[in-house]
Amino acid sequence: MAITKYESYYLKILENLKLIKADNEYKTDSIAFAHWYLENYYKLHTQDIAEAIIDGDGDLGIDSILIDEDNSALAIMQYKLPSKKENINCEIAQGDILKA
Repeated sequence: MAITKYESYYLKILENLKLIKADNEYKTDSIAFAHWYLENYYKLHTQDIAEAIIDGDGDLGIDSILIDEDNSALAIMQYKLPSKKENINCEIAQGDILKA
């Protein structure tokens, strides 16, 4: 069976996560994914990313926080990285979203 474009994106992201995880000595793929997202979507630099990520035990489901003082805005983010490519089309369990 042919690989879908979403599976292709997922596999490319996983390749990037391996490098990010090693370069930054992150313990989990989840933190590396937060880093990848902040770097690619928000175009943040490494120091700003390090300050934004709060993922870990006791984080109440919050993985990163961005403060935009210029626009008086606060972005609170939770990331979900599928554990395998077969799960990329699965719905996220509501309990995982509302655990805070």
